[in-house]
Amino acid sequence: MLGNLHEPHCGLEAAASFQRIADNLEFLWDDALSGLSPVEMFDLLDRALYLDSERSIESIKADSDRYSKFDFLTTWGEQFDGFKAFVIAQPNEDLLILFRRPNESFGFAHVDRLEFAQAARSVAEWHEDETKRLTLTEA
Repeated sequence: MLGNLHEPHCGLEAAASFQRIADNLEFLWDDALSGLSPVEMFDLLDRALYLDSERSIESIKADSDRYSKFDFLTTWGEQFDGFKAFVIAQPNEDLLILFRRPNESFGFAHVDRLEFAQAARSVAEWHEDETKRLTLTEA
């Protein structure tokens, strides 16, 4: 399990991010990831997006534009504080979710594309329904 389900500030804004990923699975690949192990993929993305500050501003922006599409759960809400994850759609394979937990342990999981998309859309629909239900209306 990734995240703290008991976090009282559950960060419902994550629903839109799940929907964005579900709608763009076909774009979650980059040839720079070819031939890399899951750990190497994670390290490449982590370095490009979060760690390597010795680069020029132009290089940081280029890497952000190229690799931010893989970001998954990182800064999506307080329930994911301390977790860092990326989602990758390898050609003709299941999704690959790479993650590092707050205790720095690394893991990865293979997830069926269709099941992920259905679950992500369900989260987004639930969020939309709850937003409507909880929205104050003037009498």
